[in-house]
Amino acid sequence: MASSTTTIEPEIKSSSAPIPLPALDYSKIDVILRFLLFGASVSALASIVSSDETELVLFQGVPVLQPAKFKYSPALIYFVCAFTVSGFYGLLTTIISISLIQNPPPPSLLGCAYTGDSGLSNRNSQKHCICRFEGKQPRRLDQNLQCV
Repeated sequence: MASSTTTIEPEIKSSSAPIPLPALDYSKIDVILRFLLFGASVSALASIVSSDETELVLFQGVPVLQPAKFKYSPALIYFVCAFTVSGFYGLLTTIISISLIQNPPPPSLLGCAYTGDSGLSNRNSQKHCICRFEGKQPRRLDQNLQCV
């Protein structure tokens, strides 16, 4: 006897539109990372410059305590110089990023102006004369790149 088993597959319903993901604000992440760079540089500088260490040095066979400052080691001098530069870079770029967030430049206008000036070679479009307008339509350039 042959037994037949029938399985019923569940009906899968799918929506036509995917669930939108929340958008990330990369400008805030940029400012946070630049501020962390500044903070790490300042903390490294503070720990090296304010260190007050002494080391035991033999002077004519007698152990003597000698101060060990960052000024006495060329490697630590370069370390302090490098972290000073990175601290200034972090501070300057943080200020610039914050000012660009508050007053953003119009990148879409600049992109349109560049495209109108140079044309799109892959689209086989012609160049536009963006310096003069006739009504609302830009004039086209001829073979000699002169406005027609």
